[in-house]
Amino acid sequence: MLVPGFFDKLFTEDCELSNPKIIGDRLIICVRNIGVISGHPLHNKQTSRSIEYFKAGHFVFEGVEASVREVSEYEISPAVNKFKPKRLIHDGPFPAVAASKEVFRFMGVLDSPRAWTDWTVVAASFSLEIPDVVAG
Repeated sequence: MLVPGFFDKLFTEDCELSNPKIIGDRLIICVRNIGVISGHPLHNKQTSRSIEYFKAGHFVFEGVEASVREVSEYEISPAVNKFKPKRLIHDGPFPAVAASKEVFRFMGVLDSPRAWTDWTVVAASFSLEIPDVVAG
C-alpha cells in the first residue's frame, strides 16, 4: 500500500535505512522497522500502542531537489555508542523540477556504511510504501 503524505506521523529513530535508489527526480529508500504514530492511516488505534511498527517498506520522495546524509559511522558496533567523525554525503544530481518543495528530516541506522544517520531530503512530495499492507 502506498500512503502519500503523513510524514510527520512517522517514527524513524528505530529504523534501518538503505542507501538511496535514484531514478530521475525520484529517491527511494528501503526501510526496516518503520514506526507510525496515531494520526497516520496505517496506525490501528484499536490494537496499537503509541507506535505501530512495520517490518519493511519504502520512503518514496518525488520531485527531489537535494538529499544530504550526515553520517556518523560506528567505531566499534551499534551497541557501543562510539562514533568516527561525522561526514556528509550529498546524493544526486537531480534534474530541476518546477514545483514547490518541502524539507523532510529523519534519522535511523544506515546499512552501509553501518552508521547513525541524520538525513535531509528537499522534495515536492513524500509517500510511505508498505508492501505487506493491502488497501481495504
